[in-house]
Amino acid sequence: MKTLILFYALLVTAMQAEPRHALVMGVWDYRDPTFPPLTETGIQVDLTGMESKLTSLGFTVTMVKNPSLKQAKDAVDAFGQKISEEPGTALFYFTGHGSEYDGKNFLIPAGTAITENSRPRSSRRTVSPSSSV
Repeated sequence: MKTLILFYALLVTAMQAEPRHALVMGVWDYRDPTFPPLTETGIQVDLTGMESKLTSLGFTVTMVKNPSLKQAKDAVDAFGQKISEEPGTALFYFTGHGSEYDGKNFLIPAGTAITENSRPRSSRRTVSPSSSV
């Protein structure tokens, strides 16, 4: 029994020493009628709830609200850079609209306008969460 308690104590200590980073992103400012409206209040509740919980679990949280395509890509790239420099636990949380095409997931940034029904082009209108991570 003492060995099990010692093992658990060492495991908890090791987990606490490991860097924990989270990127929390939320979008509600959609101007395109293609996307159903999202309420700022609902998204804000999601974002602040996640930030609070993750901070209490020892995560360093970066929050991004209503990013444009460039801002979203920059945030994902910076997050990828951070976790490659400080390996540990990484979590990416997104609340807003997204889509899936051909087995790939795409996040829809603020201000996006979809003008054609075709294959998403991550470099023009969407962000792929796996682009930098």
